[in-house]
Amino acid sequence: MTYLKVVTLSPQPKAHWATMWSLRPNKRRCLLTVNADVNLRNEVYGISATQHVAYSHWTSSSSTPLGRPFLSTTIRQTPPIHSQFSRSHTLRSSSSTLEMSPTDSSREENVYMAKLAEQAERYEEMVEFMEKVAKTVDVEELTVEERNLLSVAYKNVIGARRASWRIISSIEQKEESRGNEDHVTIIKDYRGKIESELSKICDGILNLLESHLIPSASSAESKVFYLKMKGDYHRYLAEFKTGSERKEAAESTLLAYKSAQDIALAELAPTHPIRLGLALNFSVFYYEILNSPDRACNLAKQAFDEAISELDTLGEDSYKDSTLIMQLLRDNLTLWTSDITDDAGDEIKEASKRESGEGQQGSGEDGQLGLGSNEEKERVCVVEALQSQKLRSVVAGSRNSLAICEDGKLFTWGWNQRGTLGHPPETKTENIPSQVKALSNVNIVQAAIGGWHCLAVDDQGRAYAWGGNEYGQCGEEPERKDDTGRPLRRDIVIPQRCAPKLVVRQVAAGGTHSVVLTREGHVWTWGQPWPPGDIKQISVPVRVQGLEAVRVIAVGAFHNLALQEDGTLWAWGNNEYGQLGTGDTQPRSQPIPVQGLSGLTLVDIAAGGWHSTALTDEGEVYGWGRGEHGRLGFGDNDKSSKMVPQRVNLLAGEDIVQISCGGTHSVALTRDGRMFSFGRGDHGRLGYGRKVTTGQPMEVTINIPAPTNSNGSASEGRWIAKLVACGGRHTLAIAEWKD
Repeated sequence: MTYLKVVTLSPQPKAHWATMWSLRPNKRRCLLTVNADVNLRNEVYGISATQHVAYSHWTSSSSTPLGRPFLSTTIRQTPPIHSQFSRSHTLRSSSSTLEMSPTDSSREENVYMAKLAEQAERYEEMVEFMEKVAKTVDVEELTVEERNLLSVAYKNVIGARRASWRIISSIEQKEESRGNEDHVTIIKDYRGKIESELSKICDGILNLLESHLIPSASSAESKVFYLKMKGDYHRYLAEFKTGSERKEAAESTLLAYKSAQDIALAELAPTHPIRLGLALNFSVFYYEILNSPDRACNLAKQAFDEAISELDTLGEDSYKDSTLIMQLLRDNLTLWTSDITDDAGDEIKEASKRESGEGQQGSGEDGQLGLGSNEEKERVCVVEALQSQKLRSVVAGSRNSLAICEDGKLFTWGWNQRGTLGHPPETKTENIPSQVKALSNVNIVQAAIGGWHCLAVDDQGRAYAWGGNEYGQCGEEPERKDDTGRPLRRDIVIPQRCAPKLVVRQVAAGGTHSVVLTREGHVWTWGQPWPPGDIKQISVPVRVQGLEAVRVIAVGAFHNLALQEDGTLWAWGNNEYGQLGTGDTQPRSQPIPVQGLSGLTLVDIAAGGWHSTALTDEGEVYGWGRGEHGRLGFGDNDKSSKMVPQRVNLLAGEDIVQISCGGTHSVALTRDGRMFSFGRGDHGRLGYGRKVTTGQPMEVTINIPAPTNSNGSASEGRWIAKLVACGGRHTLAIAEWKD
């Protein structure tokens, strides 16, 4: 008899370690799952110009003195420039800037030049042109387009310096810990130079806000926008200032945010993206600058709950922005409540989930362990609902899970509010695996889970997609209409064909985009890379240029990896924490070779939320990208981010055959079936039986009952893991019994 067991781990009503097992008479097999958290701190950049896209900073805790590394991704939101003037433009270049001919520098020409500078990624010049525009508004305020061009310009200029400051501060800390005083002196001087640039940039926009923009603002939306912007740049000053200067910057931040909040609460709807963005950034200020997790959580929770209660009133024009920011608020709540006392944290978490319509079976997460309840497990447990199935593979998402059987059947469970389980979301969550009936007539061989959507491919190379489609990630235009012209639901709740012209070998899903590898070895993508507006969202697959003969792909939250047959590893996308392995933190829109792997024979790759790994034919693991919580496995004394791949020496000699990366943790699988987990440990996702966050790889014990023989006696042998999958807050693994 063949059967499957799933095991789950978790300490309180919310941890997730699940294990599924498929047992056979001679070759018995089982699957494991663990729970992980994407541990992000998010802050909104501002609301974009004509398309109203929310710019967002994804950040999280680090060892830097004043908080967390932040996103330095270049933002390009403006549509392609078309000539707006009947007369020609005379340009002259100088050694430092590109200037308009002095014969004409009108407002609309400066706007045009700002767009041109944005296209060229010359953001200092973009700032100069938009400052000229802003200084012309003594009575008439900036248009929405102008307002957002100004915001984008300054965010890109300040973003590069903030990234530099974080990196240098981290290096300074390392040198101090090593006692290299000479290096520390040099680094401090260099950091001082960066801080001077930061101060100059912040002072420039703050003066512009005080002298022109805030006084000229007439609408409530504009007032909140500019006051929020004022608070943002005072907060940036507070990030690196010390003593009385830091106190002054913090007080100015608080005053600006409160002024904006007073207007927003009175004049803007709870679902308005600017009001939500203000709440997000204000809560980040409480958490990061004032070190007050309780106030941060209360503010974020209130904004989230108020928006949820009026979600049905949300208009089409702001749907994407508002729901995205609400997701960021929820992510922050998940992260920050771990810093509050247990009782207070549980109260906030439970209230947030209860009032948002989630967790209807009581306390716990989203049912992604498949145990029939939403209870957390901190040690390996069996998922009984799949005991009769023979499993081929499993996938762990941020809030849901899936399993593929050897006969091609697909089972899903967990969070279902966007149709992510492949059938209508009659319930918000499902804690028992159920078959996806819409795919029962095809043989599914591989699948992937993204932020809010899923992909699958059958044995004929046909790809399918379902779930959230607000960015076209399911291969459909988000703004669809029926025959009568009425808007259709964005979500794709029943799996349907996508990329029908491609013969697909592998699918991979990111936060808001999809990537597939064809049988010809080509890579195609669609959806919305990060951040919104950086690259225009597309619902029709486009080929990723420069990649040939690709063997395997891996996709993180917003970055991508592709391993060619010749062993060359390529990366592109977001690079906030060095997850592209290029030696810097600059994002890439096109594939670029990963550094530091020459001479190695790579056999597999994996991508987590913000980190990456590669596996060699010698069983060695290399890791790079975000190191917070020890997810790279370099030990408890080294949780810093890595800009280029480095060997995980703590796994040396273990002969690793697979590694899986989750949101904030990783698990390595050895040839003899043992698992080593490391990274963030709350919710039981590491499977150690306690909440341990560690950068030291530790072996996971598969302590579940042995299968019984035909005479009813227990078999002699042990469970060995065959495949592992890390998710947002949980982990899955397939294991088999070895006599």
